Amino acid sequence: ASEFTHNTVTNVRGDPQSVGIGGSPVEIHGNTISYTTLGIVLDSGDDALIDGNSVTNSNAGIISMNSCVGAGCTTGEQITNNSISDCTGTTGWGIVVSANHDDVNVEGNQILRCKVGFTASGAQTTSPITFVDNTVTAPASPAGSFGAYLSTNQIIAGTGNVYANFTDNSISGFATGVYLYDPNHLIIQTAFLHNQLTNNTMQVNVG
Repeated sequence: ASEFTHNTVTNVRGDPQSVGIGGSPVEIHGNTISYTTLGIVLDSGDDALIDGNSVTNSNAGIISMNSCVGAGCTTGEQITNNSISDCTGTTGWGIVVSANHDDVNVEGNQILRCKVGFTASGAQTTSPITFVDNTVTAPASPAGSFGAYLSTNQIIAGTGNVYANFTDNSISGFATGVYLYDPNHLIIQTAFLHNQLTNNTMQVNVG
């Protein structure tokens, strides 16, 4: 199993799918990534830790796809203590979890000045993604921005129900604080406990 720790990656934008760090490592820790199309993209069937990384000036901070699809996954995926700021491009994603096959915990992250803070889309399991104690702020021009975006559309192709719980998060300054989007007539099941939604033009919207 591979690990990426304490690396510096910058100026990786030659292609719309260019990635700073990607693949199926079991640990991505303490890296500094800037000016990439996609900062960190993880497609792993095993337990994985994405912790303590800094991603700036990228179209997307962290994307997790197909997590825990393999038999080697027992405790799930941890996305913790990362700093993502000044997202670029039309997407401006902070942290995206799409098509997860088991538990994913997103905790203690800071997502600052990104168009879309959290995205949870099209799960392949009923195990909920947990978002705990994260801070999310909007860009200076917040038109069309979302603090948390839950959709039954997966980010590449396909659909699925969404199961996601939010506890003790701070979401501020967005056009829409929380957006639930289900064009496929599936299920979005979510719980919000002790979160702070402040200075959003619309706090919650269902599309």
